[in-house]
Amino acid sequence: MAETFAAMLGRARRSAHDPERGGQLTQERFAELLADCIISAKTTATTISNWERNRAQPRATDRAMLCAIVGVLLSCKGLASVDAANVMLASGGYASITEAELCSIAALQEARATAISPETDPRSAVISAGLQHRAPALEPKSQKPTLIAIRHQSMERIPRNAIVTALPTVLRDCELVEIEVNQCDLFRDSRLIDPHAAARRQRDLEGQ
Repeated sequence: MAETFAAMLGRARRSAHDPERGGQLTQERFAELLADCIISAKTTATTISNWERNRAQPRATDRAMLCAIVGVLLSCKGLASVDAANVMLASGGYASITEAELCSIAALQEARATAISPETDPRSAVISAGLQHRAPALEPKSQKPTLIAIRHQSMERIPRNAIVTALPTVLRDCELVEIEVNQCDLFRDSRLIDPHAAARRQRDLEGQ
């Protein structure tokens, strides 16, 4: 009989090591680390308990939460590799982690590693999880992680201080880079004249 997502999540969490306090990663600390990754998360120890008891599961559409779960368990050594993470996700009916999501996970790991121990190489968690091989473009040039903010041209600029204060603590010291999406030239008389070009520009954001 195939192992359930609840069982695999519980085993991974119990195998994980609390990077700041030592010892096993408790449900309370797991919830705290997930909240550090996602500002709007209402995750509590009760939430984790319900997941591990198969009373509830993260929504399949909440990829940010699923990526946070994988990222925390990888960096805390509860999961040995991305492949192991994908096996766990598959057991819950979730899609595998994409390359773009790997980049997000690795960036969070770098930020957390820097916050925990500035003297150590912030890539250590990424390397141990096998992410550096899967996402080589993340090779950092400095100890300071970069946070990329994407803003559509129709939106007003948001002051950097307003962005920083809304971020999880582990991301507040990042170098902030803003990319503007401007597709005004693709409109005539308020109508989109080249939807294919618009789609290509959206797709190319990842490369930027």
